[in-house]
Parts: sequence; structure tokens; C-alpha cells
Amino acid sequence: MKEQPNQARQRIPIKIVIKKRAIEILAEVADTDTKRTRGLMFRHNLNKDTGMLFVYPEDIREGFWMKNTLIPLDILYVGSNKRIIGLCSMTPVENPRRGPWPSYNPGLPYRYAIEVNSGFARQHNINVGDCIVFNDRQKEEQP
Repeated sequence: MKEQPNQARQRIPIKIVIKKRAIEILAEVADTDTKRTRGLMFRHNLNKDTGMLFVYPEDIREGFWMKNTLIPLDILYVGSNKRIIGLCSMTPVENPRRGPWPSYNPGLPYRYAIEVNSGFARQHNINVGDCIVFNDRQKEEQP
């Protein structure tokens, strides 16, 4: 199923606080089972300083995979206290539709996950323990 180009997406600003500086991204919100399952599938690119915020109603332990994901991504796993508890880089597999797809799991429970372009975490020196600032009740509709 292809994404509709004019489909409205919920987006919120997110700040990643590293020591005394903050990096801001604009993130699409995946806060339902359907949105979380689809994630960034079938995308051919992701604009600079954008990403997707996965919001779960409670802490989970499941991993992420790259099924039908065409672009390399970094993922930041965030605990309920909004601190990064794990991060990793995810690479598309040779055949994104058929797999096999490895699972990327932080090994700890998390409440949120943020997917951004590959290399973003390294470029901005993002580490475990850094804080994420966003209002998970604030949602902005944008085309």
C-alpha cells in the first residue's frame, strides 16, 4: 500500500538535550498500532532534521525491524522518563519485502522510540542518558 502524497501527518517538535545544548527535529507521530506498524515503510528519503516518534501507551520490550524500509536509519530508544536508554543504526536488508529482517532491540523496556536518518546520532554526539523534550499531548496537523 503506497502512501498518499497529500495525506496529513501529525508532527511535533522534539528537542534532544545533550549536555547544555539542544538539537531540534520535527517528528511525525506514530501513536496508534496502525501508524506504529507502518512506520517509515516505503519511504525513499527522510528530510534532514525530521524523524518519526513512536509513542506506546506503556513500556514495551519489542524490537524494531526494517521490513519494507528502504532507507538507513538511527533509532533512539527512550524510557518513560524521556531519557535515551539505547540507540543503534539500522540498515535496509537486500530484499526489504522478503527479508530476512533482523530485530533491533535495546534489551530494556522503553516507552518511546525515535527514528532519524542514519548517522544523525553520531553527527550530533547523542548518547545514552541524553534527555528528550516534547509534549506528547501536543500534535500539529501538517500536510
